[in-house]
Amino acid sequence: MSPQALEQRSEFIEMVDLVVQAFGLRRIFGRILGLLILDGTAPSAQNMAEILETSKGTVSTGLQEIGSN
Repeated sequence: MSPQALEQRSEFIEMVDLVVQAFGLRRIFGRILGLLILDGTAPSAQNMAEILETSKGTVSTGLQEIGSN
């Protein structure tokens, strides 16, 4: 993926994150949701953690929240 595409992906994920936070949900929820919208597939928790630059545990917690909402 080109540097420009990576930057655009990051900006989109951040925008979704901000919208989700406005509804009182945790930040990781928005970041995962943004990534899933962009990719259209469900990457592994490890891949999500690498892309979102966070821990696998944080992604796991976020995925559990998504599953319960």
